[in-house]
Amino acid sequence: MKLCRKCETEKEIKDFRILKNGKNRTICINCDREYARERYRKNRKSELKKNKDYRESNKETLKLKRRKRTGSIERRIGRDPLKYKETVRRRTKNYREKHPEKIKAHGKVRAALKINELSKPVECEICKKKKILEAHHEDYSRPLEVIWICRQCHIKLHRKKLDEYLDPCRNSAKSTSGDR
Repeated sequence: MKLCRKCETEKEIKDFRILKNGKNRTICINCDREYARERYRKNRKSELKKNKDYRESNKETLKLKRRKRTGSIERRIGRDPLKYKETVRRRTKNYREKHPEKIKAHGKVRAALKINELSKPVECEICKKKKILEAHHEDYSRPLEVIWICRQCHIKLHRKKLDEYLDPCRNSAKSTSGDR
């Protein structure tokens, strides 16, 4: 639990945004949204002018960024966006047909989180950093036995680079989640 410095109510840690340095903000998400809206309302004209000035002074840079960003999409989509959409749909369907146990396990984790049967910790179980976490299944036949790890550790784990770090995490995951 953490105290919001603006509304002065105690809220769960998930109700606070995580900063780039891994720490949580001192005001809750609701107060942060309210503050941003109010600031925009008060300074609307100056904010719009500031954005316009920035766009005008950085035309070439923004044009290159836009080209780079849309270029990669165009390469993936090709000339026909509907064809790309259909390709994604087909690949998703094939994956679901090929791995039904994974799809069921992922769904059970989502459902368990929704009804608070399973709780997501604040930090990665491998690197101990406060980041957005993903559930990793060691065994899909036990869908609620997961270890919570960040994206970077998850990628390394699937590349078999974190086996030496994983043994302590496996033990803690079994003791915290259990069979439900």
